Amino acid sequence: MSASATYTTLPQLEDLFERQLDALLVRLRVAIKLGTPYRTSQERSCPYCRCCLFVHYHGKRYCLKCDDISMLGDDACKKISKIIQSHPDIQKSIVCLQKQEENNEEFKPIITHTPQASKIQYGMMVQEARKKSGMARSELAGKIKHSDDTPVNWRTIERIERGESYPRLAIRKQIASILSIDAQASIEDERAITRKEDKIAYGRYIRQERESRGWTRAILAQKLKWDDGRPVSYSILQKIENGENYPGTWLKYQLEQALS
Repeated sequence: MSASATYTTLPQLEDLFERQLDALLVRLRVAIKLGTPYRTSQERSCPYCRCCLFVHYHGKRYCLKCDDISMLGDDACKKISKIIQSHPDIQKSIVCLQKQEENNEEFKPIITHTPQASKIQYGMMVQEARKKSGMARSELAGKIKHSDDTPVNWRTIERIERGESYPRLAIRKQIASILSIDAQASIEDERAITRKEDKIAYGRYIRQERESRGWTRAILAQKLKWDDGRPVSYSILQKIENGENYPGTWLKYQLEQALS
């Protein structure tokens, strides 16, 4: 078996490939105003160019790399063409993974437009404490148990450290105990207060902008759609304006477009 074939089966490679696709998908969702961009697995990629990024438009599926997507508009086509050039290649991903393993590189937290400062800060705190203790991710993962007493996967620790996921309370308590993160509780309380203040401020801003246009919530909700084309419900908008929820990247973009 060749080195390439060996690396292709590694979970790290699949995870890296998926992260690269997700990063491109965020950029595509900003560039595409018509249709719904989405990604597929390698098994369901385009049979002609192996692209994993597509768009749904009027009930049809179009490959963003080799299909004619002129109906999306010239401006969108130019942006898509530029973005799609960064589509990950499996062989390039293998080389990237090999270099990371040879250099023993640590993945740094990914900062996106999603309001996830707390996830990123928590992940950096865990990573710093783990390194200080001299533990590898796999070693830390082996000491942490799920509710069914099975150990946590090392990739879970990686996602936590990179700010991609925030563990449940039971997992956080185990991490705090193992890594002696004494300030964790007070830090989390402070962040919770900050998050609540951010939600309330953003909700107040949305309500003021909506009312300045003389719109009801129902009118604004009609102008919003999820990334899969479904309409956004009135109750979702109500929770945002009341400071109960903070919109994700896609819905936040929709709100800002609707309210200019």
